[in-house]
Amino acid sequence: MLAQARIALKGQPRMHLARAEIGPGATAGLPYAPGTFDLITCTNALHDLLDAQAALSGLRRLLAPGGQLVLEDFARREPPFPGAVFAWLLRRIERNRVHAYTLGEAQSLCERVGLQVAGGRAFTIDWFWHGWVVRAYRV
Repeated sequence: MLAQARIALKGQPRMHLARAEIGPGATAGLPYAPGTFDLITCTNALHDLLDAQAALSGLRRLLAPGGQLVLEDFARREPPFPGAVFAWLLRRIERNRVHAYTLGEAQSLCERVGLQVAGGRAFTIDWFWHGWVVRAYRV
């Protein structure tokens, strides 16, 4: 994804792309000063975070006022799809603790950490997987 972004954004002088691992702490365990970023994207990671609310709170602190956080992840299927089977499958695929948030849960997490949710959209990936994207701003 970073390689594709570098190609697409070539020639943008203020663009900095980096792979980072989110963790605990005031700035989500990342070595940047609060208010550093106008845009943070977090793709297919929320389900793996042990404390998603703390991590999102740290990402919010990294945003400049008016900065945007774009979250994207896969979603568990809604009933009548058997949730226990889905959770079991995720543990087998991911090999660790996961919580596949629904769009509503992700939006609620953003609001709890003080982000203003500007929009969210669910989409179908294939017959089994669904995904969602949320746009939220630091006010």
